[in-house]
Amino acid sequence: MQELFRDAVPNTQPDWGFNRLTRELREQGYLFKEPTSSPGQLFVNPRTQEELRIMQRPQTRNRNDAPQKHLYERYYRYRRSINDQFGSAIPILDKPNAD
Repeated sequence: MQELFRDAVPNTQPDWGFNRLTRELREQGYLFKEPTSSPGQLFVNPRTQEELRIMQRPQTRNRNDAPQKHLYERYYRYRRSINDQFGSAIPILDKPNAD
């Protein structure tokens, strides 16, 4: 499990769904910046320059796709600063709106 979540956003939990994750990101200072070219959203923390792309599961599976992209409806990729590359895909659990 640690290998799967090595590129996760610090101070988040792997059992959070989309609603809880975005709520916690806002509390940590992340702001919505813009939609992404693939269906998704880009968030940035202006204080720390961290970025997070929350993406929808691809409709087709490419041979080189990480399996994490296809586990649930959404996944994210995180980078610590604009000078870094985005990390590996982290799945976001599908949960009812009550998460």
